[in-house]
Amino acid sequence: MNLYRKYRPQKFSDIVQQEFAVKTLKNILITRRIAHAYLFNGPRGTGKTSLAKVFAKALNCLDDTSYEPCLKCKNCLDFDEGKFIDYFEIDAASRGKVQEMRDLIDKVKYAPAQGKYKVYVLDESHMLSAGASNAFLKTLEEPPEHVIFILATTDPHKILPTIKSRCQVFDFTRIGVKAIKERLEYVCSVEKIKISDQALDYISYYAEGGLRDALSILDQLWAYSEDEIDESVLAAVFGTTGYEKVYSYIKAVFEKDFKKILEFGNEYYENGVDFKLFTEDILKVLKDIIYLKWSSSHKVVLPFLAGYRDEIQAMDDLMLHSFLERLNNEYYQMRKSEDMKLALELVIYDFIKRPLKKEEKRSSDIELKNTKVVEKEEPENINPFKISKMFKEKIEEKRPNPNISKKTKAKKIKNENKDNYEPTEDELVLINAFDLVLSNLERESLFIGSCLRKSEIRWAEDKKSVVVYFGKGHNFHFERTLSKKEILQDELMQILGKELKLDIILVENKKLENEKQQNKKENNQKIDKTTENKEDVQETLERLSEEDELLRALKKNIKVKKIEIMEDDKNGKKT
Repeated sequence: MNLYRKYRPQKFSDIVQQEFAVKTLKNILITRRIAHAYLFNGPRGTGKTSLAKVFAKALNCLDDTSYEPCLKCKNCLDFDEGKFIDYFEIDAASRGKVQEMRDLIDKVKYAPAQGKYKVYVLDESHMLSAGASNAFLKTLEEPPEHVIFILATTDPHKILPTIKSRCQVFDFTRIGVKAIKERLEYVCSVEKIKISDQALDYISYYAEGGLRDALSILDQLWAYSEDEIDESVLAAVFGTTGYEKVYSYIKAVFEKDFKKILEFGNEYYENGVDFKLFTEDILKVLKDIIYLKWSSSHKVVLPFLAGYRDEIQAMDDLMLHSFLERLNNEYYQMRKSEDMKLALELVIYDFIKRPLKKEEKRSSDIELKNTKVVEKEEPENINPFKISKMFKEKIEEKRPNPNISKKTKAKKIKNENKDNYEPTEDELVLINAFDLVLSNLERESLFIGSCLRKSEIRWAEDKKSVVVYFGKGHNFHFERTLSKKEILQDELMQILGKELKLDIILVENKKLENEKQQNKKENNQKIDKTTENKEDVQETLERLSEEDELLRALKKNIKVKKIEIMEDDKNGKKT
């Protein structure tokens, strides 16, 4: 028999680290205030169905002197042997259709044949179809007095709110590493399994809060090992190394000894190490190193790190944070690589040769300070329309003085546009909004923010969508920022105060430059045409008599675009 089945909890005292649920159910049994429906939700392997079975056993136990099942009466023995006919454990994933739910509802009305209560446990209840869930509502709300429903799920958000409201909800938490290790030590002592302390640490940590997973791993390692379960057995079964070797690898990274990193990589590769798991172990050790470095009172998950406390305190904060962030960001792309070892070494080489510079950090700090100043000016909820108005006011300040003569202003604009392309007002608003979005993003991820700094943003032709351009040579930055497309779009919509669509594209530099030159040329042509028209009008007005009151009024109050002078021909007709 498998270890997780053999050591499945039989009493409330066997349940590991779910104190709230256990204490509440004990009090329910003592006071006999029994509800008709319960909902157990939490991660896998945390004891949901085990506690449901213990509770059902206690409800039908013939010994009423204690809340714990006696494990000796006929009902308890039948429970353990799977013969108790009033306990039903249903897999909703495979039996969650409407017709099967109707069959269950028809059977509910019959009285229990052996115990006091009929208990129905619906495992993976979030897999019930919409029709089955709706058909189940009325019965769940007003079931017969002898029926109790227990729903177990790992995804409570998928269950209908109307079902949740009819149940008492119990939230199961992940089991701590220490509690898992203590349980494994108990099982190993009973089964007389020889295992090293480091192997226990690894299993407890690798189980990710699930005791069932931990017992399954132990069972597999026990089946493989001939004597003692140690690091060599872990490496052979799961293709991983011990955490101390992972720490040595990280030290080589911080020492910028790439030769040693390659030697470690070749050694691990020859020993059959899975570099996907190895990268995950690096991230886990880095996380604990940060906890230990920045919180001296923190009790680390990996106990062996306590022996390296002095070395960890001497590590550079900026380098530690930068490496963890970069590896974490790159891990998703690395998993797609066919050669995980090479992908990891490329990321580390790039980190060693081009680490985050302190100047970049200082510049990002300055930008964050500037952003904080804006927050102090507007301590309340910022209205996106106010921000858009703020950008427009800044643009108004940059406009030239209207008192300057139109002729001089036109010539000045014309000369400037011969050298530089001037963006329109809408483009300036968009550029400023984009800059503010990047400043906000750099708070969360300096890496993503720096990638987006390599791009340019433009309005599309319809003025309802914007395009973020990456030029030639920026493929890396383009690929890393695609995942942030929705965040960028939402932030821009909030700042600009209107709906828009955002696209991120990779273009050739020549194509982008041609677009700039085309816009520049069109802009110059418009200015030349406008200037010529204005000059012609001005000269015509100056030729005419100053005595004419109508013309003076036109010059003073009316923006004249075109004037036609009517003269008499020889025949007396106006031309």
